[in-house]
Amino acid sequence: RSPAVTLRAGEIRDLTIPLPRAFAINVRVVDPWGEPLSGLNVSVRSPDKRGPVLSRHERTTDDEGRLRAFGLSPGRYIVCADTSRTFGSYGATSSGRRERLLTTCYPSASEDGDPEPVRITRADVAEIEIRMRQERTFTITGTILDAAGVPAAAASARLSRYYRNGSGSSGIKVERDGRFRIDHVHPGTYAVEATVGHPQAPEQNRP
Repeated sequence: RSPAVTLRAGEIRDLTIPLPRAFAINVRVVDPWGEPLSGLNVSVRSPDKRGPVLSRHERTTDDEGRLRAFGLSPGRYIVCADTSRTFGSYGATSSGRRERLLTTCYPSASEDGDPEPVRITRADVAEIEIRMRQERTFTITGTILDAAGVPAAAASARLSRYYRNGSGSSGIKVERDGRFRIDHVHPGTYAVEATVGHPQAPEQNRP
């Protein structure tokens, strides 16, 4: 904790505040065959399983698959790349290839696997390469029923995914007959949560 500065009436004092130097990790992201991938997000977090994401750069990899993650203090970091911030495609007629690029951490590990930490000491980290993993994705389908066993036409639903250091969620499109379909779901641990009605729509409330 920084010491407090006390000033008397009319006093002017010059202060010198040294700022610690920040460093960067230079990242290059390639596909399973070594070709560069553009437009991917890169995140940096603590190796601690409970640690939060310390930096998620809004800029994406350039046409050579490169990105500079900057503003980092000395320490160990897990660096991951992902194609998007979602983990499924929602809709009744979604289709496409089953195999897709999955979130990959340096050097080529899953988030729940054993990624290798990147260490910053007294200089920027020379370029590291993340080779993206490509695996089969899956589909989750179901029907939401109310307490009477009737399809809940006015239901709201969310898909939550659990990671080693937290969780994320996204809304699910529910059809009028209570059915839903989520395509291109990455391997992992999930929960599907549904509700009927809410305070802003009391006419939809029911058991």
